[in-house]
Amino acid sequence: MANTFKVNDIVILPAAGRVKGKVKQIDGDDVFVKWNGGTLVSPEGENWVPASDLELFHRP
Repeated sequence: MANTFKVNDIVILPAAGRVKGKVKQIDGDDVFVKWNGGTLVSPEGENWVPASDLELFHRP
């Protein structure tokens, strides 16, 4: 499945209790997300996630 996310999209990670984050970078099928929930997803508050694990919440 092709990655259809764009930088600045707001995404949800269902596996982490639907935590929202903003797409900062895209590399193929991986997406770098800065999380609103911060350390709920990763200790740094941001991390690379496979696009297939994410859902689009909002596109500005």
